[in-house]
Amino acid sequence: MKMKALAAALMLMLLASCTFVPLAANADLLTAPILSREQAQVSEALNRILDISEIVYRYPQDGDHRSPIIFFDMDGDGLDEALVFYAYTSAPLELRLKILAQTKPDEWDSLHDVSGSGDEALFVTFAPIHANSPESLLIGWRNTTHQQTRLGVYTMRERFEVDFLERIDTHIIHDFDGTGTHDVLITQRVGDSHVLRLLSSRRGRLVEVASEQLYRETTAVLQLLRGRLWGASTGVYIDQRIDNSFYGTEVFRVDSSSLTPISAGNVARDTQMWTNYTTTFREENVLSVHLTSRDYVDVPRVESLPGSEQRRGERRLPPLIRYMRLSENGFEVRGNAVINPAGYLIFFPQDWLEDVTLVESTENNEWSFRRFDHTTDRAATELFRIRVHSTEDYLDPFTEDEFLLASRGVFRYYGLIPQIPEDEELAITRAQALNIFMLVDTD
Repeated sequence: MKMKALAAALMLMLLASCTFVPLAANADLLTAPILSREQAQVSEALNRILDISEIVYRYPQDGDHRSPIIFFDMDGDGLDEALVFYAYTSAPLELRLKILAQTKPDEWDSLHDVSGSGDEALFVTFAPIHANSPESLLIGWRNTTHQQTRLGVYTMRERFEVDFLERIDTHIIHDFDGTGTHDVLITQRVGDSHVLRLLSSRRGRLVEVASEQLYRETTAVLQLLRGRLWGASTGVYIDQRIDNSFYGTEVFRVDSSSLTPISAGNVARDTQMWTNYTTTFREENVLSVHLTSRDYVDVPRVESLPGSEQRRGERRLPPLIRYMRLSENGFEVRGNAVINPAGYLIFFPQDWLEDVTLVESTENNEWSFRRFDHTTDRAATELFRIRVHSTEDYLDPFTEDEFLLASRGVFRYYGLIPQIPEDEELAITRAQALNIFMLVDTD
């Protein structure tokens, strides 16, 4: 099986004369290429079946498949089917999926017409859900009016079958037990509660094999992240908003047919699981991340930088984030950092904790890290300065001593180590500055 990415791209160019969402404004920039025989056949079939003058094509918002026309072998016969996401101009909020098959060497025809469960496709992916079956199609249908998402799981057997179609909050698709088939892990709101459910294939059907209720005061599930626990076990980390006022992270071990709480709220208050959970409580909406490894999840705990309490009525300082990693003994701090919305973080050296604060200059896109004088409650000696510069703008240099920390796109990140007394215990070198700086995705 293989995707025909080039064919899909060329087909999008062919359809440039139609109304596109969201690229309609750029349609006049596209020109129709010379079509291959197969592309011309699909184009002709679409026009015959749908009348392309009466439809708009819709792009999946995320994932590996972001074309309104996707080629994939859904039934395992060695030939690709064509999946077309569209809506009628007369009903633009009703997304539909048309599946076409090559019925003869020179002909394509409609195989299935699927009514979507919203007006957007958040994502489209394929995964081996069932043993001895073709890969299943998974679609996140989004109703933007009601802000609801439904997960659809479909498998082509003797006919096109719906394995699962329910409203969800978050999901992970992964082979948790190493059998070669993928499981589906979801969170859902059920009444006033939130539930974690594990779905797996049993006798060719996707069924629930385990479920756990999340902390009863959870008001929203923000994200799921998969990561190793200790040994060879795999866990899922669930960031959530609690009682609409603060945040926490529950953790469950996941195997082939069970969910075991490791950090959980619906447990006795004197257990390690409850202690693990309360350790993650934080007032800031800061989410767990794969900070230095995709294998492990780093869970945040939030504290204030020195001097934050003296800034009444002023712009709040970013919090100091203590990133923790779960071990057999509970959560252990692995790093301390502050995050700049411009796309970078700074790891605090151990001797900076409690004694270094931050001074912001939003006009110059600068951050200055300074020793905090606990006697006067003020920022004092400058230790390290950073600024972000776009190559499209004029650059007024710090001094000849500035150095490049990193580049990303049109942005350059510069650092400066000021001249400071030799006896300054908190001073860092240029090499240390490069080590504590990291680019991050802040979207």
